[in-house]
Amino acid sequence: MNTLIKITGILVTGALMLVSCNQENSEELALQQQQKFARQDSLLNEYVQLLNDIDASLDEIRDNQGMIVLGPESNVDENVPKDEQIRRNISMIKFVLDAKQQKLVQLEESLSTSNQKVSSLRAITKAYEKKIKDSQKEIDVLQEQLVAAKTENQNLEKSGRELYQTNNLLKQEKTELQQEMIRQRNIINTAWYTCGTKKQLQENNILAKEGSLLSGKKYVLKGDLNRDKFTSVNIQETQVVPINAKKAKLITAHPSDSYRLVPTEKGTIQLEIIQPETFWSISKYLVIQTA
Repeated sequence: MNTLIKITGILVTGALMLVSCNQENSEELALQQQQKFARQDSLLNEYVQLLNDIDASLDEIRDNQGMIVLGPESNVDENVPKDEQIRRNISMIKFVLDAKQQKLVQLEESLSTSNQKVSSLRAITKAYEKKIKDSQKEIDVLQEQLVAAKTENQNLEKSGRELYQTNNLLKQEKTELQQEMIRQRNIINTAWYTCGTKKQLQENNILAKEGSLLSGKKYVLKGDLNRDKFTSVNIQETQVVPINAKKAKLITAHPSDSYRLVPTEKGTIQLEIIQPETFWSISKYLVIQTA
């Protein structure tokens, strides 16, 4: 009897231990399953968050394409050349797109290893990968446009320099032409006069005696006049030539109706030129012999 009771006790105790072990195993499996579901939920949440983040990044790139080419609202560093700023902006956007694509691939692999049914998610992933690649292609086009714009800008700068040099050359030629015109005008409008007695004019090598005893002697202008003995005047501005003598006559030829000799208050006479162009039309030299 006692032996039966002991065996019964052992069997009951074994049964209780078996039930207890089964209960512990069930709780551990339930905990593992719960952790698995939590991990899958976390991956899915991270996946959805990433898709939303990619959407926002792509929208921001589309909305702010003007900033890529340094629009008015872009944050431009004035110390950095404009083409370098554009290159930096494009590199930054490509870096962001590459990072998003890598993260997308990592999440897809994590979902696949978790035995989750991700066939529909894979289709979404492919669609977003295509969006990223399309954006990368747009960035590549922008880079090509940047290179073309830089080349065009260099050509424009070269043309600008050549135009600047040509403009300077034209300015220089214009200045030289104006100076030459002034010089020629001064030559055209310049005349020379001198006054003196017959003796003074001879001593200054202005008058020379010609002729013989038979033909008669006369005084004429020498061929090589010394301008140092003359005073230069502007024929457009000179209307009066002073003569410090009471009597005088013109040795050089000038039309008689283009001038007149008039007395002054000092008792001397002066030459008044009435018609300058006519007066100087025959000779630009005026020689006055005083008495």
